[in-house]
Amino acid sequence: MHLLHGIDLIEIERMHNFLNQPKRLARIFTPQEIAHANPFSAKRQMEWYAGRFAAKEAAIKALYSVEKRTPIRFLHIEVTSTVSGAPHMTLHANALDVVTRLSISEITLSITHNRDHALASVIMLRKA
Repeated sequence: MHLLHGIDLIEIERMHNFLNQPKRLARIFTPQEIAHANPFSAKRQMEWYAGRFAAKEAAIKALYSVEKRTPIRFLHIEVTSTVSGAPHMTLHANALDVVTRLSISEITLSITHNRDHALASVIMLRKA
């Protein structure tokens, strides 16, 4: 087994500009992700979006550590929640193709934030 790891840290305040720009949000987040965040307060939306943005960046970093030829877009990576509330990553299009081609059998995602920053870590388990 081989581990791929990606990590990303982002300032939560950077998401403030996205909240009033629906077209910009739609280039990064899926309609389901946007719908999930809509009921939140503006402060909570910034935290939520920052965590998901960091998760997508971390996943791209993990995949690009071994596969740089295939372009992966933010919309190819969707962050949802399990019934227990834990973050879960669903891959689409090129991201799914790369994961399949690399024989990645498991993806673990962790997201955390404090007042100023959000951090995400993605670990992918690749069969040898």
